[in-house]
Amino acid sequence: MFPPGVKATGRKKIEPEIAPRDGVALTMYGDSGWGSLVIKGKYEAKRFSDDLIAPAAQAISCVGFKPDWVTWVPSLRDQNLVADFAKRLAIAIGVEPVGAIRKIKQNAEQKRMQNSTTQFRNIWNCFEVMETRKGNCLLIDDVVDSGWTLTAIAVKLRQAGCGEVMPFALASARPRSDT
Repeated sequence: MFPPGVKATGRKKIEPEIAPRDGVALTMYGDSGWGSLVIKGKYEAKRFSDDLIAPAAQAISCVGFKPDWVTWVPSLRDQNLVADFAKRLAIAIGVEPVGAIRKIKQNAEQKRMQNSTTQFRNIWNCFEVMETRKGNCLLIDDVVDSGWTLTAIAVKLRQAGCGEVMPFALASARPRSDT
């Protein structure tokens, strides 16, 4: 659903032809094991461990999604962190990595936004699709906070002619809904 006031008064369903698939996160942010590897890679090593590649590939395989290509969420602060991981994961699953998205302006951190509408507006005009491929795309980010960055980019990829887009994050910092 688009947040209230974005496409109409109230919430409006994202049209199925541009909606992303349900996304997958490898781990919860801060969990021991993979969560600690994500934190170490992001803040200390400035590179995500090769030990995350196989479990990420397995997680994608387990949901039955078969990507034809991979792209990633670019950052103006850390330009190679997610790109490097995405390229290594693409090679591991045997698909082409494509730098399809460009970040055109800096935004505030999503976790600092007060609600869904401000989160969406905070990122919608920050990214543009530079190129796309036919077929299904795996869209990779490091940590998902609000989910709107991945959703907005997936919608833009779909609008540009991409097949299905499945968001994938190494870690989720979103509150768990299964408790």
